[in-house]
Formats: sequence, structure tokens, C-alpha cells
Amino acid sequence: MPCLPRSRLRSEFAAGRYRHACEDLQQPAMVRTLTLIALILTLLTIALGAYVRSWDTEPGCSQWPGCFGRSLTRPDGHLQPRFADDRPVDMAQVRLDIRTHRYFAGAVGVTVLILAALVWTLPENRMRATFWVMAALCMVVMQTALGLWTLEHQLLPLSVTAHLLLGYAILVVIFLSHLAANPDDGGRRLVPAGIRIRWLARICLIILISQLMLGGWTSTHQAGLSCPDFPTCLGRAWPDVDYARAFGLSQGDWLEGDNGRLPEAARAAIHWVHRVGGILLYVVVTVLALVITGSNRCQSLRPAGIVMSMLVLAGTGTGIAAVMMRLPTLMVVAHTVLAGLLTLNVIYVNLRLRGRL
Repeated sequence: MPCLPRSRLRSEFAAGRYRHACEDLQQPAMVRTLTLIALILTLLTIALGAYVRSWDTEPGCSQWPGCFGRSLTRPDGHLQPRFADDRPVDMAQVRLDIRTHRYFAGAVGVTVLILAALVWTLPENRMRATFWVMAALCMVVMQTALGLWTLEHQLLPLSVTAHLLLGYAILVVIFLSHLAANPDDGGRRLVPAGIRIRWLARICLIILISQLMLGGWTSTHQAGLSCPDFPTCLGRAWPDVDYARAFGLSQGDWLEGDNGRLPEAARAAIHWVHRVGGILLYVVVTVLALVITGSNRCQSLRPAGIVMSMLVLAGTGTGIAAVMMRLPTLMVVAHTVLAGLLTLNVIYVNLRLRGRL
């Protein structure tokens, strides 16, 4: 119902009735706007995290809430002017990058906290939206605790990877909150698709989640250039690498490596598995996009299918370009952001394909 000007309302009763109607429209709009803001802030936080990792500045601020970096100082207390790989260190830039990332993460937490207070006012889908907002709030608290625990344990690879994956999980939950805040039940209008299409979408989601985990493991172990050639790896079509040690979960598996890192053969195994997973993901997502756009029963999902094909093509392209161009920051950040957007797209398609014929 539209909000009429007060001059057109003839009585106090009518004014009260229309005022309540206006409030019923404004409250869901406010919640949807806040969820969209939280979604954008979360995506920017993930992008800033990728930027920080690409410049290898993460160990430079291993204290909270300070940013003074024990790894950048010598035992006598003076500043260490270079990183471990002999790159020069700009302390001002390091502190600015880390603090900016933390400020954006704090903004996400504040926005989700405001959402938790306002989501109860929704006239429709209140319980579903409240569930997802509260889940997002719990995840933000867990993310903060996990971040502090990660710094306390000197950036243990398993905890760093979990920190990254939890960031993607927060992005997904906020996206589900945004969908649930819509009056049409957040895009839950089911598409009458066949069982094969639905299973293809589920398999695609499983492979995508696995690829996100592999990407986080690759970034954590700085294995992005362990296979510097493409399409081969170390000059071979199928390299002879250390798969057993590549995915060890104990701290000793990486502390015994070169300068606190895994040996080169193990890091090459991580990179190679991630590359093979990327090829598999590209094929499955492309097939799903073609099926969706070509099916008459999925006409309402054709825009999502087109966007899906564009995202997987761009994500694969940035991943290849990142290796060929020796991990430029722009490509690394773009690859990370595109992975998050593709995740939201695939989850949206899975939600819409839950109907029966």
C-alpha cells in the first residue's frame, strides 16, 4: 500500500491506518537495506583479507588491538627492514592495511548487531530472517574469537584456513538473511526442475565448497607459485609431488619445513590439487549454467545461469592469470571476490531448484 500525503487523509483514523501501512513497508525495506550493506561490507572484508595475504603483511600485525608486529623486529627491538623473502617492508603501509581490514570487520559486526535488533520487526518471514541474522551474529563472534586465537598461535595454517572459510560462511548467511527479509520469501519460489538438474546443482555446490577449502589451504601455505608453469606443473603433465604431507593438519607438519613452511614438493601438491579442482569446478558449473539457460522449465533462472557462466569464466581466468603473472595483488583479490560471488550464485540456484515436478 503506498504512503499517502497527510493532506489527502481526511480523518485521524485514516491517518493512523495509513501510517501503520507505511511503517509495515518501511521496516522490511530497512532490514533489507541493512542486510545488503552487511553483505557488501563482508565481501569487502574478504577482499581486504586477500589483499593483506597477497602482500604477506599478515604476520606483521600479530598483536591485538595493537599493530606492531613481532615478526618485523629484531631481538634488540629495532625494526627489521625486510620480510623473510628479502622484500622491503613499509611499516606504515603494513599497519594501514591491517587496521583497515580490522575496521571493515568491525563494521560488519556492528551492522549485524543492528540487524539482530531490527529483524524482530519484520511483518513477514520473521522467524526465518531472525534465524539467519542470529546465525550471522554468532558466526561474527566466532570469527572474532578465531582471529584472536589464530594470532595467538602464530598463524597456524589450519586456523587461518578456518578463518577464511568462516568469512565465506558469514557472507552466505547474510545473503540468506537478505533473501529471507523479502516479502516473497526471499526468492524461495521454487522452480519445477527435474531431479537430474537438482542433483547437478548440489554436486556443483559440494565441489565449490571443496574448492574454497583448497583455495584457502593454498593461500595459507603460500603455494600460489609452487607450480609456476601452466598448464603443466614443474614441467610435467602430472607432477611427482608430496600429497601425503601437503594436507597434514598438525603444526609439526609445517614447522619442520623450510623457514616454517612446508617443503616445496608438498606446496606443489596443494597447488596442483587446487588447479585440478578448478578445472573440475569449471566443467560442472558450465554444464549447470548451460542446462539452466537451455531449459524451458527454468526460464526464471536464466539470468542466474548467465551470471553463473560469467562468474566461473572470470574466476578461472583470474586464477590462471594470477599464476602466469606471478600473483599480482589485483588478480589475487579479484579471484577471491569472484569465488565469493559464485558461491552466492550457486546457493541461490540451489534454493530455487528445490521444487518437485
